Amino acid sequence: AAMERPMIPLGLEALYKTCSNLYSSQQNPLQVTAVVKFWLGGPDPLDYVSMYENQGKIEDGIPPHWHYISFGLSDLHGDGRVHRFSGPGFPSGFGFELSFRLKKKPEEKSPPTWPASLMQALARYVFTTDNVLQPGDHVTWHCPLDGSTDGEIRHLLMIMDNQFRVIESPFGSVRMVQIVGITQDELKAAQKWNGLGVANLLRQTNGCGGPLLVTDINRRKSIFQLNQESRLMVEAGVEREGSDLAGVSARLHWMEYTAFVSTSASRSHWRIQEEDSGDNLSDSNSESDESNGGECISADCSPVPKTRMSVEDSHQIRHALQKGLDKEQDTNWSMKSDRSVGNCSTSLDKPLLPSRYLSGVSITMNAEAGGLLPCAVRGRLRHGRHFTFQSANTEISNAVTFVTPSVIGSMVTREKPYAAAGGWLQILVDEELLEVMEAEFRILSIDSIELPKTFVWAERKLAITIVPDEKWLL
Repeated sequence: AAMERPMIPLGLEALYKTCSNLYSSQQNPLQVTAVVKFWLGGPDPLDYVSMYENQGKIEDGIPPHWHYISFGLSDLHGDGRVHRFSGPGFPSGFGFELSFRLKKKPEEKSPPTWPASLMQALARYVFTTDNVLQPGDHVTWHCPLDGSTDGEIRHLLMIMDNQFRVIESPFGSVRMVQIVGITQDELKAAQKWNGLGVANLLRQTNGCGGPLLVTDINRRKSIFQLNQESRLMVEAGVEREGSDLAGVSARLHWMEYTAFVSTSASRSHWRIQEEDSGDNLSDSNSESDESNGGECISADCSPVPKTRMSVEDSHQIRHALQKGLDKEQDTNWSMKSDRSVGNCSTSLDKPLLPSRYLSGVSITMNAEAGGLLPCAVRGRLRHGRHFTFQSANTEISNAVTFVTPSVIGSMVTREKPYAAAGGWLQILVDEELLEVMEAEFRILSIDSIELPKTFVWAERKLAITIVPDEKWLL
């Protein structure tokens, strides 16, 4: 008797069917398979990554490319081994799978496998943080995506893969979220404005992947070098719509002051009460992974992200503050997700009750986070929204949220502009302070600014110090 073909799990079959409809001549594509499946204790959450050859369409600006599809962020099995069963009408598993389009080199006969490692690393990040990746999100990677030493494509932008509709499986619906490789300048633009706006600029710029946003890992020039008008379009977008980025992970420390100390030599501008926010710099272990400053230090440049909550709204902030940030064992690479939110809510619904009001505060943060202060002021506060910096490198969660008077549900008032709930500090930025901050923070846009740099508003009893990333633990 002929051997029976093993039954393909129904969730997997629904995805396979969609892919084979798109690539009808490639019924058995090359696959990267997790050696030990995740539910058996393996490290890789994706069961498979399939690799298809796409001929492209040169006349439409779409180059020939390899198309990678993940299997495992959605529920493939429906039996609870990885994801809680949800069923039709609900998201399957995390509700999405990842895709990636890599420009094919003329001489290539088979697809490179490094994109599969990239997808596994992103999937580990999603599984460890429960942060679902949405179109418009961006992730800082700090490392050429292919593991080279000098590539300019070193960050990620998420879009909808527009060759797929929503896939309906017996275990729920699945969206296909496509990873797009971007440069440092493009990442900054996504932070200042929003990811989908930058994606549209990429589509309109020759040599940046065309309508399907195929990543060219050898692209050296950003959209701003290829098209001078791009920068004007980003600036106009920020003025018109503000920024979708509502918060980032940071190296952060804040404390209350008792009296202003007039000194320029001292690192601390304030005399500190015994009780501070619990995130004491001097207690940090300088040998910890955080001292690596997010540089790629693994031999093959395949990042293994540690758990790092990205903060895009107060729900996630509260969750992190109440629960603390879980630690993952493998911490030889640090990755941050600068998650953005689609509906820039101006409400901090059901806030924590303040444990204390403060007469003034001093904040210290690392340069990468400090560089986003102009974006926070101009793209968020200027539009009546809130922005949060959250410490992700200590056992005790620390966060600072800047709010404006129009944000509903915050802990602060004009009479009491500084309030804390545990390690979470809120600062009210009124119209007058907003103008001053916007003017003073302009200097942070200069690459060669000398650090540490302290901004002091003595009459407000407020100071913000920005220190170099590499000096944080020294």
